[in-house]
Amino acid sequence: GVAARGRGGAAIDATSPLAGLAPGAAPRLTESIGRSAPPPAVYLAAWNERVRELDLEPALADSARASLLALALLVDKRSEVGAQQMQAIVQTYGAPAAAEVQALHATVQRLPPGVRLPLLDQAMPALRKLAPAAGDRLLMLAHTLILADGRMTLAEFLLFTVLRRRIGTDARRPVPLRYRSVREVAEDAARVLSLLAHLRDPGDPARALARGRAALPEVPLALVAVDALALDALTAALDRLNQLVPLAKPAFIEACAAVALGGGDWRAASALRSVCAALDAPLPPGLLDAEGMLTVSPAGSTGAVQP
Repeated sequence: GVAARGRGGAAIDATSPLAGLAPGAAPRLTESIGRSAPPPAVYLAAWNERVRELDLEPALADSARASLLALALLVDKRSEVGAQQMQAIVQTYGAPAAAEVQALHATVQRLPPGVRLPLLDQAMPALRKLAPAAGDRLLMLAHTLILADGRMTLAEFLLFTVLRRRIGTDARRPVPLRYRSVREVAEDAARVLSLLAHLRDPGDPARALARGRAALPEVPLALVAVDALALDALTAALDRLNQLVPLAKPAFIEACAAVALGGGDWRAASALRSVCAALDAPLPPGLLDAEGMLTVSPAGSTGAVQP
């Protein structure tokens, strides 16, 4: 896949496959942004049963073990990268914890693609109980694991974005409201919309971005090249966009949805989900995961999003 490189020290694979849904779900999505509707009962029952079968419930309920589960979602299956990552985990948490991360990683591999964010969602109540210092240590180690090979899959970026927004320093203090319109943060808006555009239509991202321009006609939005997208730049852009006043934020989120979901193609749906979480306007938990996680599960699927 095409990798996006930048000053963040990692490359984002902007063409990694994403779980898809039926086009008919699009109206539900745009109407539900920011609401806390429960996931469909059938999806929830099937998902909880799978979690029980794999004995993942303890890792979702305890803060320390939930931390190790978050790390397990970031472990690379390639041996040389994985060995470097495990060394970093040993240095931070010790050898027994590293062994548990390896065991959890092997268990997660038995789940279908699209599992990372839903599992993190379920672990979030436990993770939010971490003391500030413990949360910061987990985030620093997660960042280290992502940068281990100088590349970053889309799944890693999405997981880190949600994790940082939920347990990072910013999650423990009110978000300052600094910008009255998207036009004041046009470059940041263009960066995030460009990521969605490259995912939605790698062959013609300008066409996908045009849908965002139509939703935000007063904002100058230039397409950012895929090699200018990196973790740190996107994180900073999302932080500033989250400082939009409440009346201005929905217009940007609608532009994101227009870029990611235009034409009924759901390749960028998972990215939209994380962008909304970073902007404190989360999507209902089951909306993007039900079909993608429970029906696209070929036997032996690794569950990992790879270049």
